[in-house]
Amino acid sequence: MQMDFRKLSELKMHPVSLNIYGKDEDVADLVKSIRGNGLLTPLTVKPDGTILSGNRRYRAAVELGLEEVPCVTAEPQSPEEEDIFIVEANKNRVKNDKQLYKEIKRLEAAYAALDGRKQRRKKNDGSYFTKDEPCISASLAELSPGKKPARNKRTVSAMVADAIGMKERCMQRLKYVGDRAAIGNETAAQLLIRVEKENLPLGTAERLLKKSLKVQAADGEPEREKTLFEVCVEQAGKNVKQLLCTLDKLAEIPDDEYNPFLCDSFRDELRFLPQAIARLDEKERARRQAREQKPSAAGGESAA
Repeated sequence: MQMDFRKLSELKMHPVSLNIYGKDEDVADLVKSIRGNGLLTPLTVKPDGTILSGNRRYRAAVELGLEEVPCVTAEPQSPEEEDIFIVEANKNRVKNDKQLYKEIKRLEAAYAALDGRKQRRKKNDGSYFTKDEPCISASLAELSPGKKPARNKRTVSAMVADAIGMKERCMQRLKYVGDRAAIGNETAAQLLIRVEKENLPLGTAERLLKKSLKVQAADGEPEREKTLFEVCVEQAGKNVKQLLCTLDKLAEIPDDEYNPFLCDSFRDELRFLPQAIARLDEKERARRQAREQKPSAAGGESAA
């Protein structure tokens, strides 16, 4: 890839990077390094100046008042390629568990989208990619040292762990606790804090959380662990009750405390609820349709 210099005023940080890593990280180490040795590693940017790799270097350059920085240009073929490249470019970065969890979710969604698109993508000769052929463009793969454009037959879990620089089992433990913390489970949230603040091992956090989710099965069967679905439904029920209680309290607030700006902002958040319910309704319709089709399919096979 050819390197050139671009003005800082032409560059902008990628929203995915800001979502995962934030914008308040200390870059004093980079400022000191660049001041003494210059900017040795070029930024990787899209043609429009969006930074794929180098947000911290960009911020350090801004602090130093530099007018331009060295850049190489990459053109991802899809948002999923961008997500994968951004995470892999930060593989050796020091990250907290919240950032690692966000990386995991981004990569899982990206790989799932690419896998679902494989059979629909045409090659240059007009034929289609087969199941085991690459979806990552070669031009983008060239920018990651040692990265092959072709994806092998490893599991998504193994690929995600490799991309974020974690052992697969550790990554799975973080995902287990993080998934439950993300839906509001208080025990999971507190355990993540302990992992961050007290260096609680992820294995211990997973074990403690599983213990808290044990329930007694029916008919005297041994206790079992609640499924993620059960945890979601339980947490949603708690949240709905709390929301209804809050709405009742809002209706009782005296007029002299009424804040139209805050109230409008709150109502905007509530407008997303029908969309979420519609997604659940669609899932239930698809489930029922699948169940209705099974008997007819079986009958057709027996008749044949």
